Parts: sequence; C-alpha cells; structure tokens
Amino acid sequence: MDMLSVKDVQFSYDKSKKVLKDINFSVRENDVMGFMGLNGAGKSTLIQLIMGLLKLSDGSIEIGDLDIKKHSKEVKKMLGYVPQDIAIIENLTAYQNVKFFGSIYGLKGKELAEHVDRALAFVQLTDRAKERPSKFSGGMKRRLNIACGIVHNPQLIILDEPTVGVDPQSRNYILESINELKQQGKTIIYVSHYMEEIESICNQVVIINDGKVLYSGGMDEIKHEAGSEMINVIFHRPLEEADKRQLMYEFKENAAFPSETELEIKVHGEAGESVKNLISLKENFNDQIKKIQLSDVSLESVFLELTGTHPSVQQSG
Repeated sequence: MDMLSVKDVQFSYDKSKKVLKDINFSVRENDVMGFMGLNGAGKSTLIQLIMGLLKLSDGSIEIGDLDIKKHSKEVKKMLGYVPQDIAIIENLTAYQNVKFFGSIYGLKGKELAEHVDRALAFVQLTDRAKERPSKFSGGMKRRLNIACGIVHNPQLIILDEPTVGVDPQSRNYILESINELKQQGKTIIYVSHYMEEIESICNQVVIINDGKVLYSGGMDEIKHEAGSEMINVIFHRPLEEADKRQLMYEFKENAAFPSETELEIKVHGEAGESVKNLISLKENFNDQIKKIQLSDVSLESVFLELTGTHPSVQQSG
C-alpha cells in the first residue's frame, strides 16, 4: 500500500512561472524515502502542499487512501513534520514544548501526558524535561524538535534536514531514531543534502530539479541504472587534450573528468568489464597513472550526473 501518492501535481505562485511541473511519485507504507534536490528545485513547495500549508490547485495528493483536499482534518493527524528551522519555544520547558505541540493535534488530558512522556523518552530527553531549551546544545534542540513533530504518533513523518549543525553523537542518534521509527511501522520522508545519510537509511529516493521529477524509485535501482562500479584514476600531471580524446573515444559517455588530473569511468555489466577497463588503462597510460581505485557507484555521483551540480553546493529549497 502507498502511504503517499502524488499525481500530476503542478503549482505556481503566479502565472509567470510554474514551480512544480507534473509531479508524480509514491511512497510505500513503512518505506524511508530520501527527498533530494537543489535550492529552488521545488522541495519546500511540495512539502508545503503535502502538509496542506499551500492550496493544491492542479493534481492530487493522497495520504493513506485519503485525499488531502477532501479529508484535511484526518490527514493532519496522520502527518508529522520536523522542520529544518528549529520550531521550539525557548521560554517553555522541554515538556511544555512537546505538550503544546501535542495539544495542537487535539490531544488532551491523560492521553496528551502519555504522548508527551513517550516522545521525550524516544529522543532521550526525559531527564531534561523540566529544563528550558535555551540551556540545550544544538543536538539536543534538534532532538526536542523531533519530539514536537512526532508527539501525536503520526503515520507519515517528514524530516527536513534534521542533522544540520549537530555534533556527530547527536547526528548518529537521529539516524538511529529514524531506523527505530521505521521498525515501529512509520513511513519517513527524509530531506537532506547529505548523500551518505540518505544512502545509509533510505530504501527509496526521489530527485527533483527545476520543478520536475528526475528520478523516483528504489535506491538499489538508481545505482544499477547508473552503473555497477566506478573506476577512479588519478594522474601524476594534467592530461593532454589528445589523451582526453583517446579516453573519451574508448570509454565514451562512461568517462568523466572531475579535474585536470582525474578520470572517472562508470562500469556497466559484469565484474569482468572492470578488469578489461583496468587492463586497457594500464596498457595505454601506465606511466602517467598515480593511483587507481575501484568503488561502487555512489548516490552523490548519480545526483551530480542528473542535476549537473554537487548536492552540497546548495542545501535547501
């Protein structure tokens, strides 16, 4: 079953330019989907449409089997959102912050208290419940931010850059907590420009650029389509143009030059293909080669190929 279904969604803030253009993708129940795109790609706009913060005009969005326009109240309770900008109130205690957000979702009395206790325990802040977040580290504030977003026990949780600016210990905790949420049966949309995080916790990925979906599908599938392995070659000195032409002729569209002294070759097919490529390189450029590495194709390299820009250049949007 799909927990989220986005069909034929288009959106513009004015008539001059469409921000989103025929967006189609779905997220299966209990999946962790990595949502990727450059600043201005349309990520924030699409999230606001899913959350019901912007009015959907063209297309449809369903959460579970509920249309967000027809069942806005029911959908609101199914959704949890953890924003990139920390949305906590500094002059309230940690407990009061989580309680406040729980009340927004209609929780009251004993049920509200139980949910608050559970959320604080989940982010390991029970012993700091009576303290104000002004005393917290950046990582602790991020964890409190998560507690506020999941206090009502939502089925679909959107986390927007939850590890920005945190220490390694808090970062690892946040990533582990996402795996725990998945084990609880939750569906996660994870927005991040940290490719290694998306690779480690997500089994599905959606990449958008300039308001269009460039890829939607499984993590393994996108890497397989891009190539099974990558040969990274570092040369002692910059390559001559004649050498580059020879390499491009031999490896065609699978060859790329990240710098004047580097070559990347994507390998498709069986492992034997990598051996053939390595033999060819050694025969023709052995004296010029400083180092050769063989590695799996990374999500980062796929993103760069699809968008033309490194994911860390711009972080949100």
